[in-house]
Amino acid sequence: MLFRRRKNKEENNQPVKDKVASKIVSFILKMQTGFANYMNKKTKNIPIPTMKIMVVGFWLVCGTYSIYLVTDSVLRKNENLKTIRIDRMNIPKYIDRSADRSSGVENQVTNGLYEKLQAFRYYMDSLHSSISGRHVYDSILLNRPHLMDSVLLLEQLYQTNKK
Repeated sequence: MLFRRRKNKEENNQPVKDKVASKIVSFILKMQTGFANYMNKKTKNIPIPTMKIMVVGFWLVCGTYSIYLVTDSVLRKNENLKTIRIDRMNIPKYIDRSADRSSGVENQVTNGLYEKLQAFRYYMDSLHSSISGRHVYDSILLNRPHLMDSVLLLEQLYQTNKK
């Protein structure tokens, strides 16, 4: 029992999730079957050629309305009354640069920011080393899992820019 295998919590929840999913699927299928049976009862006395004409008419009405909405939104002069508005997309400045060439102002770590990073790292290390601060340290890393990785990355960026 020294090296026994611990069961994962997700493995225990999987049968419950499967049962819930199968219940939802069976409910949806029952609703679809019920609706199909209802519609069959309502339309069983309508002749086939009439039903075909109704389907084509429905298709024409929906298609015409869709074409109207698209053309109206593109061709309307008043921008405030357009149904669908076509706007310019904002593209970030760094989107067409590779990571090596993007050494602009937005990627520079200032001396003041570096000092704050050092103070934060010292604070986190003191929390990590003390028994009373260990709970606070763990809760911070639980809420922000990659925080210390980001701090390390910013410190490396500062060291790279400093050279």
